[in-house]
Amino acid sequence: MDDVAGIGVKLTFPDGLNIGITKQKLRIELAWKFSKPMSFCLKLEFTDDMNRTFTIPVSGTADNCIFTNYTYFLRNENKFKIQT
Repeated sequence: MDDVAGIGVKLTFPDGLNIGITKQKLRIELAWKFSKPMSFCLKLEFTDDMNRTFTIPVSGTADNCIFTNYTYFLRNENKFKIQT
């Protein structure tokens, strides 16, 4: 999916879109790139085949400075990858 909520957030599903008995988790990667400092909050909503809706709140910030988030990077170094 491209351009979630009109702010340029890109969604990818590296393991596919389906879940079931053998696969109970859905991995989602969000990416964004802003030329100016910006923070955002959005809700990702998923609907299953029984028409139930599941919501995941997402917050992000891009300020073009790694020093702002340095302590977060230290605590979570194995959970994400920084690309230039």
